[in-house]
Amino acid sequence: MTSLSQNPLHQDTTNYEKAYIRKVSTLGFYFMAAHLPILLIVASIMHSSMTVVLGVMIVLLLGPGLAVFTNNTWEFGPVSLAVCSMGVCALAIHVAGGMIEAHFEIFALLALLVAFGRIKPVLVAAGIIAVHHVTFWLWLPDSVFNYKAGFSVVLLHAFYVVMETIPTVWLAMQFGRSLRAQGIVLEYLDTTATEVENATAQVEASSHALASSAQSEAASISEISSSAQIISTVSARNAESCNLAGSIASENEQRFDDANRLLDEMVSAMDTINASSKQISGIVKTTEQIAFQTNILALNAAVEAARAGETGLGFAVVAEEVRNLAQRSSEAAKQTAELIGVSILNATAGLAKVTHVTTAVRGITEQSTRLNSIIADIQTASREQVEGIRRVSSAVVNIESIAQTTASTAEENSAAAAQLKAQAQSLHHVVNQLTELGGGDSAMSESASSSKSYGYQPHYSR
Repeated sequence: MTSLSQNPLHQDTTNYEKAYIRKVSTLGFYFMAAHLPILLIVASIMHSSMTVVLGVMIVLLLGPGLAVFTNNTWEFGPVSLAVCSMGVCALAIHVAGGMIEAHFEIFALLALLVAFGRIKPVLVAAGIIAVHHVTFWLWLPDSVFNYKAGFSVVLLHAFYVVMETIPTVWLAMQFGRSLRAQGIVLEYLDTTATEVENATAQVEASSHALASSAQSEAASISEISSSAQIISTVSARNAESCNLAGSIASENEQRFDDANRLLDEMVSAMDTINASSKQISGIVKTTEQIAFQTNILALNAAVEAARAGETGLGFAVVAEEVRNLAQRSSEAAKQTAELIGVSILNATAGLAKVTHVTTAVRGITEQSTRLNSIIADIQTASREQVEGIRRVSSAVVNIESIAQTTASTAEENSAAAAQLKAQAQSLHHVVNQLTELGGGDSAMSESASSSKSYGYQPHYSR
């Protein structure tokens, strides 16, 4: 980009001035060339040499022609055209035989040189015509005046030339300054419009890219938000399931505690039964001993009854019955002892099994306690996860809102950049119109604008 902070007064010249000088030089060249047929006609009327007219005109037009066709009008064009114009005036005076009316073209062409806005062409033209008058008055006076004119007449003509040269120089200076100011303003406007247009093009492209990116981000964030909501729902369900599992595990733990308590009571009852069975076994043994002793006593009684004879016969019968009863009691006691022994064995085996069951149930209870602890941790983690996902969902919603706002802002910036670009193009159009009205070349302004957008910096000078 070009820099608008540079001082144009310390630079070379503007493209507008160069184009203007080239255009004026080109018009001046064709205007001078248009004198050739006129001078040939005048030469034929005044019986002057047409060959001289043709040769001199070719020589005079050579300088401006080279300047125009070699595109060197800025430095060489105005001066060469000043020389050519005064040479044409001198040739016209010569062809007209020194007619005083032919001198009028000097003042007309001298005034037209103001169009260059430069002092040098005016001074060169004034000097050349002064040298022409003095030189031709000395060696070829009939080519300057058609009457016998003295040197005072030459001085009078020179005085009038000087009188016109002074205001003409001033006008050329003022017009040159105006031309320079117009060129500076137009190029600054053109440069500013180009920079604004380039900047707005970049802003517009960036805004389009930002809007597209923001829309893509908004779509992605919307998908993430939907996924986060699904995850949040699943996490909430998992949390509910964990809570339910925790409740069931707590109930199971309570039931296991009750089962352990009942098993402890069962073990205690089995111990009591085992002890009671042992006591009954002792009682049965005592009963067997009593039956054994009763049997012995019955035998003794039978022996004594036999000794007594008939008097002891009744007693012998009673003793026999007692003996039978003792034997039956002994047999019943033995059977009872056997049954109690079997019961004791069964009670001992049952106690062992109950002990194993108690151990297993206690192990399950311990595992259930650990499971409850793990489920409690999972419940805590699930609650934290649900809270974290809720926060993430909230953050995603905020980001989605920001992305939508960014996309909207980018679209607004793009619209503003497009509007600013249109204004810059309108400014280019105004600059082209001003350039055409000022006598410059609008095509030059367009080419200068395109060169500025690639880093060209205008140069200004006098």
